[in-house]
Amino acid sequence: MPPETSTSPRLITDRFLNTAQSDPKRFLIEDDVYGAFTYGQIAEKMERLAHALVARGICHGDVVILQLPNWTPFMVFYLALTRIGATQS
Repeated sequence: MPPETSTSPRLITDRFLNTAQSDPKRFLIEDDVYGAFTYGQIAEKMERLAHALVARGICHGDVVILQLPNWTPFMVFYLALTRIGATQS
C-alpha cells in the first residue's frame, strides 16, 4: 500500500468517489439478490440516499442503527452515512 500523502483521500467515501469519478463503469459489487453494480451506479444511489437522510434530519455525528444483510443496500447505507458524517451501529 502506498504511503499517505497530504493529498491522499482520508475517508473511505473519498476513495470510493475518486474511483467513481475516474472510472464510473468499473465493476464494484455483485450479490445474489440485487445483481451487479458499477462504482458509478453505487455512487448515484449513495448520493440520493445521503440527501434523503439529511432531509429526514440525520446529520454529522449522528449514530444510526442498521439491521441489513451484507448485500448491496448495506454498502449504499454505509457509504451514505459516512458521506454525511454519521456512523452506523
